Amino acid sequence: MNKKLVITICIIAPVILILSLIGRGSVNNRHKTEIQSVIGKLGGQVSRVESVDIKKTPIKEGGKGNVFYKITYSLNGKENIAWYRAIINLLDIHTPASSKRGYPEQWIFPKS
Repeated sequence: MNKKLVITICIIAPVILILSLIGRGSVNNRHKTEIQSVIGKLGGQVSRVESVDIKKTPIKEGGKGNVFYKITYSLNGKENIAWYRAIINLLDIHTPASSKRGYPEQWIFPKS
């Protein structure tokens, strides 16, 4: 391989990796803000947010463009569990980046 090409790849690859990690952290923070907002509008208080595998959720569909959360929250003195299929999109966490990579947002709340 050309020496200049190897040097270029060695410089660009770590930069891309760092930017993707920063972007992923930003999306996760926005998801957590969204979770706090939605539960807060219901009058609840979030106590725990866990990123989980789809197999551990009642959600049936998901793709590479989704991340799944188990949310533990209290409402009217009772502890509840909600589930959230979030979208991984740096530009807009409410819109799938690609219809082939993920599914729309979905919330599942306990039956009242």
